[in-house]
Amino acid sequence: MKRMPVILTLLAVILAAGIFSLVWLNQYTGQLAGELGAVAQTAEQSPEEALRQMEAVQENWHQTEHKIGLFVHEELLRQISEKIEECTVLLRLNRLEEFQTAVRTTIFAVKNLAHQEMPTLENIF
Repeated sequence: MKRMPVILTLLAVILAAGIFSLVWLNQYTGQLAGELGAVAQTAEQSPEEALRQMEAVQENWHQTEHKIGLFVHEELLRQISEKIEECTVLLRLNRLEEFQTAVRTTIFAVKNLAHQEMPTLENIF
C-alpha cells in the first residue's frame, strides 16, 4: 500500500515535466520565430545590421538546441539548424530576395516544431 503514493507521485512528476517542456518549447519557438521575423524586417533597411542579428539568433539557437534535443527528434533540430545557417549565408552574400524566402521557410519550420511535438493519439501510440 505504501508503494501506491510513491508511484502516483512519480507519475505526477513525469507528467508535470512533460507539460512544462511542451509549454517551454512553445514559448521558445514563438520567441525564435519573432526574432527571425525581426531580422527579415531589418534586412530590408540594413543588411549589415540584419546579419549581426542573424548571427545572434544562430548563436542562441545553437546554445538552446541541446536542451531541446532532450525531448525533440534530432532530425527536426538538424533541419532547423541547416535552415538558420542557410539564412545566415544568404545574408553574408547579400542575396536579400533569397534570404526573405529562406527566412519565411525557417519561421514556418520553427513554428511547426512545437506543433509536431504536441501530444496526439497519433504520436503517443
